[in-house]
Amino acid sequence: MANYDVKIMREGDTRFLALRTLWRVQLRRGAYSLLLAEEAVKDYVKNENRLRNGAQYFVTDRSTRIRERDIELPCIMEAGNIAILLQNLKSLTTYLKGHFIYMQVPRLDTVYKLVYTGLSNFAQYNLSNATFTLRFKEPDPSSRTTVAQANLNLLGNNIDENV
Repeated sequence: MANYDVKIMREGDTRFLALRTLWRVQLRRGAYSLLLAEEAVKDYVKNENRLRNGAQYFVTDRSTRIRERDIELPCIMEAGNIAILLQNLKSLTTYLKGHFIYMQVPRLDTVYKLVYTGLSNFAQYNLSNATFTLRFKEPDPSSRTTVAQANLNLLGNNIDENV
């Protein structure tokens, strides 16, 4: 059976960590749609010379560049009690801060390179479960790789991705 757990790894670490296994976090409904959304292009170079009507745009395949992207992933954490909930939440946010994060999403066959920017929309239920949104920036959406490419890179660096 295929393992579809979303995994993350900080840049410089030696292995991917499963969100579900380590922090009891899963992506909620709509998260895959947010990840699949088309990235926007940067504004094209244009000339608004006052001696001409309208504007002149310089559009070529070479001049098209992708804009950084904001990604907000809805998540659920099933902890069982308040102590585990608070411990896992603090551990997760501490892990995400201050590093580039590689997020491996097997169902989409994609690895994203992200920067953590915060957590929002936090709500707890029965002091044992919580929903929240993890916020990231994707500085260069063109730097995504497939899971297979990422695993080949990991093998070349003697990194264990099976955690």
